[in-house]
Amino acid sequence: MAISYQLLAEGPLEQALALVLIDQTGQQVFQHTIDFGEVPPKQGESLTVESTINLDKNLDVRYFRIVELTEE
Repeated sequence: MAISYQLLAEGPLEQALALVLIDQTGQQVFQHTIDFGEVPPKQGESLTVESTINLDKNLDVRYFRIVELTEE
């Protein structure tokens, strides 16, 4: 199963972001790092990011969330 998304991001972006997919119980079932290319948008700039994620067809996804990635 493929999921396509389009995200409009407005700078400044100081941390990496990820698209997190969540099942019906509220548990995170998948995480996809969002690639902003060489340079993320700076203050006052915006950037549209498009991508397609291929998922297992048995994965039950109900919700999504955009999260900041930590350096742990």
